[in-house]
Amino acid sequence: MNASALRLALNLIPGLDKGAMAEAAGLVNRLYGWVERSEEPLTSYATGLLSALMEVNSVFLETANRERNNKLVPVLISRLRQWRKEEQEEKEKNRSAFKRPFSVFGEPSSSSGEHPPAAKVPRRLSREILEAEAEKRKSSDY
Repeated sequence: MNASALRLALNLIPGLDKGAMAEAAGLVNRLYGWVERSEEPLTSYATGLLSALMEVNSVFLETANRERNNKLVPVLISRLRQWRKEEQEEKEKNRSAFKRPFSVFGEPSSSSGEHPPAAKVPRRLSREILEAEAEKRKSSDY
């Protein structure tokens, strides 16, 4: 329920008076609590709303809030690093699980150790293709 309310507040922030929100009884303290101790997605929504409320001078200039911000920055940076690490691990996991469907065609043959020869297009056919493309270009230029 709290996550839904914060998500709605974040969507409405551009049209709301941030000063009035900042003056709501205990909202800033509750946001700090959610940022520090809650699970996702509540933590992310609370962080976004708290950052929006920091634009209000009365919130930003309070000494207690500035001290909490100083303690909160390293916590948020460590969360970002953890998320990046998790994302990289997931990418590696997905990459190792992915099998290229036509990979056998790019592998060396087992007997000779060399790649199989590429299919050759007859010179006459390739010349006809090039001439047809040249004609298309000429007609599209006009």
